[in-house]
Amino acid sequence: RDRGAAVRLEVPADAPAGKHTLRVEAYKSAQNQNFYGERGFAFEVKALDLQVEVLEPRKRFYRVGDEIEFAVKAELPDGEPPDGLAGSITLWHTELPLSLTRAGLLEGYYTVQDRDAGGIKAKVIAGDAHGNYGVEELEFEVSGSTLTHALQQNLPYLLAGLAVFLVVWS
Repeated sequence: RDRGAAVRLEVPADAPAGKHTLRVEAYKSAQNQNFYGERGFAFEVKALDLQVEVLEPRKRFYRVGDEIEFAVKAELPDGEPPDGLAGSITLWHTELPLSLTRAGLLEGYYTVQDRDAGGIKAKVIAGDAHGNYGVEELEFEVSGSTLTHALQQNLPYLLAGLAVFLVVWS
């Protein structure tokens, strides 16, 4: 009587994405007879969606000249930090790399520029060494500018005005 068999295959999170084949072979000997069988099973490993959480910034309103600090946490579905984590932020079709500061945490900075007036749409992308990735989209409002930025932009005019004042006064 054949009692069958069971096979369980667990695919680890670091398994390479793509198509694979599992080949099962079975042997049985009984009453001077040998029985043999084999079967191939095709399966596909798909990339996992990394869970991406933007820890910083928490603010949604900025002025030209403000520095935005980004802190991004990325983890596998089981909560573990991914191997070989790397990430970036895309703003205005410009990709800014994020630095890995500790397991599962990426950080970076961006200074709000004049072209950002009105608003910024950003996309955070984090990926690991095994082709798993996650994406988070952000949006910020930008109006006005910092005093430092306004002074830097108008410094030549302020200096010219001061020079004229000093010439007239002396």
